Amino acid sequence: MKSTLQNILLAFGLAALGGATVNDQGKGNPNPGILPPGAVFKGKTAGEWTAAWWQWVRGEPGSPQMSDSTGEFAHVNNNGADGVFFLAKTWVGTQERTIEIPTGTPLYVPLMGWGPATEPGGFLEKYGSVENLFEQLFFPDILGVKNLSLEINGKFVAALEDGNLHYLNFIENGDELIVPIWNASQSKWMETAGYEFSVILTPLPPGEHTVRLRGEWSDDDDSFTSDVTYYITVLPGRR
Repeated sequence: MKSTLQNILLAFGLAALGGATVNDQGKGNPNPGILPPGAVFKGKTAGEWTAAWWQWVRGEPGSPQMSDSTGEFAHVNNNGADGVFFLAKTWVGTQERTIEIPTGTPLYVPLMGWGPATEPGGFLEKYGSVENLFEQLFFPDILGVKNLSLEINGKFVAALEDGNLHYLNFIENGDELIVPIWNASQSKWMETAGYEFSVILTPLPPGEHTVRLRGEWSDDDDSFTSDVTYYITVLPGRR
């Protein structure tokens, strides 16, 4: 299933995004400290971490971590015990958050994406196949993503410019691209599919750090900006 989707994605990228590619094997990793595209980390692919991130977001009623103006919700069900600590973008424009994390904590950093939830079976009932779902719903939405940036202690991450699919990750669970998700706001299991431009950042050294994640999305009818600055204290000592 995923190999078929990758072929569609490649065709989509080359035709619609001016020659963008899913991976650029010839140049290696342009960002030391950030996992290269396609890497498996702590036993999960980037797509599986993306699914886990969306489960974290949907798993709290009202998804308070997405409108957090201080960082008070950053640790809700999020201690890095499964392998990474999730940062959150925002659904309300601009936020500043202050957090503390233990030394040795990798970070999942989302920039822009979409993970709608529906009743089990709802996606295939409407679109007929996974290929149709992505081609008709998600790929057109990806065209609206622009001006992605990730700034770590004043230094910008490379390969996030418009039209670059290096860090585009689809929600996945093994070979499945439509995955179950607990929707805490409705107290029931649903299903989700979607994508996230995101990176996994290897542990920052002890001390003070500033991480700013920003992205925009727009189409003919609507527009949206997520702009979050994290002030992170990495505590010294063993986890």
